[in-house]
Amino acid sequence: MTATGLLPALTACCMTDTVDVTPTETDELLASPGMGWQTFHRFADDDPNLGDLPSGSAYFRLYWRDIEPTDGEIDFAQFDELLERARNAGQKLAFRVMCVGTDRDAMHVPDWLRALGCPGWEFMYGDRGPVRWTPDMDSELFQDRHFRLIRELGRRYDGHPDLDLVDMGTVGLWGEWHMSGTGLDVPSAETRRTIIDTYIAAFPTTPKVMLIGDADGMVQATSASCGWRADCLGDMGGFSDDWNHMEGMYPIRIRETNAEEAWRRGPVAFETCWDMRKWAAEDWDIRHIFDYALDYHASYLINKSAPIP
Repeated sequence: MTATGLLPALTACCMTDTVDVTPTETDELLASPGMGWQTFHRFADDDPNLGDLPSGSAYFRLYWRDIEPTDGEIDFAQFDELLERARNAGQKLAFRVMCVGTDRDAMHVPDWLRALGCPGWEFMYGDRGPVRWTPDMDSELFQDRHFRLIRELGRRYDGHPDLDLVDMGTVGLWGEWHMSGTGLDVPSAETRRTIIDTYIAAFPTTPKVMLIGDADGMVQATSASCGWRADCLGDMGGFSDDWNHMEGMYPIRIRETNAEEAWRRGPVAFETCWDMRKWAAEDWDIRHIFDYALDYHASYLINKSAPIP
């Protein structure tokens, strides 16, 4: 067949009938990728408090001691299992790595880190619990080992189809970038910048969020197209009669870090302060709280998988 004869034949075989599609409007809740209701340390198929809410994201917080119990031997199987469980539940995994906690254990980094001579400090959390220990994150040993962990996690999981989000933790109590109630300071500004840089370099593809509490970190992270996270949505006076997170912190921090448009480039994640039962018990304006989150273009909301009143 000549080229002249081939062209009409190809044109004919490639032509198809036009199909018109008109989507049906619905008020149903949908589990959309990259947004929505998050389960907490549970998956959608085993969360008794999820009810009929769809959830496309399962959020977990993990201590370094449990991720790398032996120097240089990361428990990838733990992450692989979480990713598989999320996929089987119709979700993706979001996670944060933590180094300091306030449970009954005295230390939340691996035992081998302190045994190698990593400096650190003992502290009490208020007047509760045992004397605990936190590493000096400015130390060369801490940074060598912890940055290795972040890089290896990124090398294995960045861009993984079942990974939804990395919550850049590491610093402070529960990875929240503060040491409130301990009498200790967070690491130096230089170290905090390096920690954020390490996460960004290790996970160039995966969406990332930065805790709103660290102003310099917010500027650095949102300037690099990361989103942000706030862990106390709904606080209308639970800590003080004349101050709350919703009015006295979040709007101010967003303005001073020029993060008003960060939602266009990265996720905005909210966690309930306490959980929604506290909101109801205090008779706080639930509609106002949800509208507040929408005004900040919230991508995710997590209620710690607690009951919804």
